[in-house]
Amino acid sequence: MIPFVLVLLVAAAPTPITEGKLVWSLPAGMALAHGDSIALWSPDFRSVLGLDAKGKRVWRVATGDQGGYRTLEQLGPNVLAYAGTEAVLIEPKSGKVLGRQPHVVLGSPGKPGCHIDMHAGACGLACPCSFLPLRCEDLHPVAARASIPMFEEWDQDGHRESQCMGSAGRIVGKSGGVIVVELPRGDADPQQFALSTELVGLDADTAQARWRSRALIDGLSFDDDLSGALADGKTCYVGTRPGALRVFDCQRAVELWRKQLVVPKGAEPQIEAAGDGLVVRDGPQVKRLGADGHVAWQVEVPANELFVLSSDHEPRQRRFAKLAAAVVLDPTTGARRARVPFVAKQTHWPVPFAGGWLAQGDEGYVIDGVTVDTKAFIEELMAGTTLLARRTHDGIRVDALAKDGRHDVRVEGDRLIAIEGALGVGRVLVLKDGVGRWDPKDPKTFGELRLLDLTAALARSGP
Repeated sequence: MIPFVLVLLVAAAPTPITEGKLVWSLPAGMALAHGDSIALWSPDFRSVLGLDAKGKRVWRVATGDQGGYRTLEQLGPNVLAYAGTEAVLIEPKSGKVLGRQPHVVLGSPGKPGCHIDMHAGACGLACPCSFLPLRCEDLHPVAARASIPMFEEWDQDGHRESQCMGSAGRIVGKSGGVIVVELPRGDADPQQFALSTELVGLDADTAQARWRSRALIDGLSFDDDLSGALADGKTCYVGTRPGALRVFDCQRAVELWRKQLVVPKGAEPQIEAAGDGLVVRDGPQVKRLGADGHVAWQVEVPANELFVLSSDHEPRQRRFAKLAAAVVLDPTTGARRARVPFVAKQTHWPVPFAGGWLAQGDEGYVIDGVTVDTKAFIEELMAGTTLLARRTHDGIRVDALAKDGRHDVRVEGDRLIAIEGALGVGRVLVLKDGVGRWDPKDPKTFGELRLLDLTAALARSGP
């Protein structure tokens, strides 16, 4: 199971014990679990290493000392290593380098940088004042880099700063062999701070523009979360928070139909791709619309409730204010599968956990209607198949939810990497940071990756 990270405020409970059997440990600078593979930076941040779930090294990719910030992220089925001045895409099982993109420098506090984003099967390199559409499978550019004008301003301390007029590009999605992006038209007026954009259909194989269209988004400022592509290989859509929806043929840039959805007061606008159709909020109802716009089913959902599709198992970094609950719907029939109450004014996107659904908020989390209050601010929450791990100001704790109550174990570590899944039931992978600046002669400065088995510790801990 691919782990996910959520940020919330919850609270603590029984006094935890600090046991856990060490299965294996390795020196590491940073780590990422991806399915049944583990990628990590070597302690000197000059190589990315690949491990299996048993801690055995199976590959190594040397990056050298490029300086700058380093990190590891997941990009679709692969691992993306930010190596200082370039991004390297790595197949997690074999260690094969699938592609490299130069001149990718991550940002730092107070200094914007570059980042590779993925949305609806398409990727793009977003940097200050520029945007480069990429193929997700190898980071190969599919268009020339788009740039937008800059202007200078002075901050409150009298320092001159360069600013961009807006975003240099956005991803709509990929359908068939066409990647659809929004790019500037090149007729922006720096004096008016106006930026004219158009949709462009890019051939993923030839890196040529198949079409350009201003008409498809004329008068719209579409929202990334409300736009994307269907699974039929030919249909894309763009939507706005006020409810405008336009559906078009991605291959030919022809508008198929449009609809003005009703977004009730207090409701969250929602347009979700579901196979070859869309599921949308329209007034007091949630409807499934076919690719041709016909209504396949509709159900009543209160305005203060979110809908979640039972087929959607991917966590999202989205949170909602003043919603009461989420209703889980079958995307094919519209049948209600569950109702997940929310626990606070700010609540995160619900996700499946242990055969039910988990909702997390600023003041706690709820599992199948039962609130768990742990009385400590949680900086990270990670769900496994049976366990929940949480990082707080005083370390990492793991919860096991049993019929006799919640069992709580303290784990020594600074970062959560993975829990259960391919590692095994009752196991958690954590990283202990090194102390001070890295010194090859001082092991105390090395980070340490640790796999711990908590089965016995959880059995001994009391509810």
